[in-house]
Amino acid sequence: MHLKYGVQRIMAVLFCALLTLCSCDSTSAPERQVRNVREQYEAMQSVTATAELTADYGDRVYCYQAELAGNAASGSMTVLTPENIAGTVLKWSDGETRLEYDGISLETGPLTASGLSPADAFPAVLTALTSGELKECSLSKEGILSAVFQSPSDPSVTVNCTLDEQMVLLQAELAENGTRVLTMAFSDWNLFTI
Repeated sequence: MHLKYGVQRIMAVLFCALLTLCSCDSTSAPERQVRNVREQYEAMQSVTATAELTADYGDRVYCYQAELAGNAASGSMTVLTPENIAGTVLKWSDGETRLEYDGISLETGPLTASGLSPADAFPAVLTALTSGELKECSLSKEGILSAVFQSPSDPSVTVNCTLDEQMVLLQAELAENGTRVLTMAFSDWNLFTI
């Protein structure tokens, strides 16, 4: 009797171990989450959000609050604060960006050697999320995903994104050659899919 039940227990343990191994995916949990995020954002039609932006030009730092609307291909960012530039609208379409204030189109200063400006930041983040090369990722116990992507348009720029368990973008940092040039902290995030 002892041998009969012992073999059954061993077989049960082996079966459970094999079942667990067979159900494993070769990608880690953070990488699976990044894949899910990519699918969600590729299906995105548009997004609206409020963002706190900090642009670091090295010798000066500017902080803005803005409302965002659009997607990687086209959209707008309306400055809410500081008060002296409130109402300024940054628009992007088909890779071109422009700054408009009282009907006048102005140029924005570049943050990187390749010409990335604060007006380009939001479409650059969305493009990195969907098609940038994943450099590293991690998932916290609370379900917060951190993922670093290489910009598809500029290999010297990386985009570090932080998303919650609902795939809402909480923060994005853009860095050139490891030096952070722009930080965006998001709130009131609304993603609209096709």
